[in-house]
Amino acid sequence: MKTIYKVLYPIGFETVEVGDTYEPQVPYTEVTPLVLKKEQSQYFDFPSEKWEEAKTLDVSKQLNLLESLFTGNQKENEALKEKQLNMDAQLTDAQIAIAEVFEIVAAGGETNG
Repeated sequence: MKTIYKVLYPIGFETVEVGDTYEPQVPYTEVTPLVLKKEQSQYFDFPSEKWEEAKTLDVSKQLNLLESLFTGNQKENEALKEKQLNMDAQLTDAQIAIAEVFEIVAAGGETNG
């Protein structure tokens, strides 16, 4: 097991335990947060791959952070859509197989072929 961090917006993080082979993707990072008096007063700058103390976050950095999170979410959504399509296809195949078995049982177990 290893510890990774879910980046919260606009500041902060959550600690998450995952398997050793897990490769974190946005909004997660393996980079350890800064040690601060108020530990949640920091944000992760994805382009520079480092935690920064949140004083007054300038607008360009906010936009970069949002863009990084958005891009990561888009990739994750595409992967989920692909999984959903595969599951839909499997469900359809299972429904067809069940219908065929039902027809055989309803016909008294006789097959035509």
